[in-house]
Amino acid sequence: MTKIFTLLIILVLFSFKSIAQQNPQIRNCHIAGGEFITANIKIGKTQDEIGLCQFDSAYVGAVDVIRFLDSQRNTKPMSFNEYANGEKLCSGQIALARIVDSELSFKVCIYPDQSIMDMPTLITGVFAEQNFKLNTFLGL
Repeated sequence: MTKIFTLLIILVLFSFKSIAQQNPQIRNCHIAGGEFITANIKIGKTQDEIGLCQFDSAYVGAVDVIRFLDSQRNTKPMSFNEYANGEKLCSGQIALARIVDSELSFKVCIYPDQSIMDMPTLITGVFAEQNFKLNTFLGL
């Protein structure tokens, strides 16, 4: 009975790993050195669920990580360009994000190209020590 239970646990763990490998947002976030998380985002009365990639205390859109990694064919996300250029003000729309299954919430900037960056990261900027992991990913 114990062997069957152990085998069942192993199969379940492999299926979760397989699902994660099939989801491009999760896979690319991990390739980039981040941790994939899901957040509820609220703009006015509209609410949606999005994927974020967490680099220590920095949060960016998981789709933006894919776009950045594939930037030879596409343009880089506006959030990354503005951050790299030292912009500290949101040139898009500010929304509230809350991590799913957590009480953690923070403001994010949603740029006109729909890229996302959390406001604390944007405000502290490229030279802030807490943004080192994001800067490493971006090559800054």
